[in-house]
Amino acid sequence: MKHVQEVLFLLGSLGFVVGLKMMGKPDSARKGNLVAAAGMLFAVLGIMFFKHGEEGIHVVNNVGLIAAAIGVGTLVGWLMAKRVQMTAMPEMVSLFNGMGGLCAALISLLEWKFKGDAIATMPAGEYLAIIAGLIIGTVSFVGSIVAWGKLSGKLGDFRFPGQQFINIIMLLAIAGTAWMNFSAAANGNMLYFYLVIILAAVYGLLFVFPIGGADMPVVISLLNSPICLW
Repeated sequence: MKHVQEVLFLLGSLGFVVGLKMMGKPDSARKGNLVAAAGMLFAVLGIMFFKHGEEGIHVVNNVGLIAAAIGVGTLVGWLMAKRVQMTAMPEMVSLFNGMGGLCAALISLLEWKFKGDAIATMPAGEYLAIIAGLIIGTVSFVGSIVAWGKLSGKLGDFRFPGQQFINIIMLLAIAGTAWMNFSAAANGNMLYFYLVIILAAVYGLLFVFPIGGADMPVVISLLNSPICLW
């Protein structure tokens, strides 16, 4: 029983990988969705009812709120999926993908807040996981919302000379700010942490704005892939 959580996490990871693979072909895409959903179920069960290295069932705090949120999310998702027209499916997928990015960013924010004074002694690997989730989640959320706006006709293309060069500068600025934040946060300075969020949001805008609407499904997949890996 000590390793039930690890087994559930492994099954969840396999479900995501196999599900994404199956969704790459039209004839297996529907089953791929179900496989990925089963993977998510395993991961949620592992988080809510088991604890690493301990025997028996350990129910997390606020399980009622979590169950209520899952219920509301399931109902909203089901209604949206039932009512959406097939031609509007790509924009709904981009919206859902953006919500996944937002979740990743919020988890990193909450984890950072939870660490509190322990930030000063945080291992570099743990910091990297938190800050990567924050950056990837923010970029994915903002980029996916722009993609949704383009697919729905609410936003147009936006380009300016040297934009690719500016994007590279933005990536370097995000990496540099994240590195400076590691030492600054240990001293109670949160300026660089919030600056990382702002820079990541701006990069998400600049990354997606110049891309045409016909290429949005590719962009959505690109934005989704690092979230799955994280």
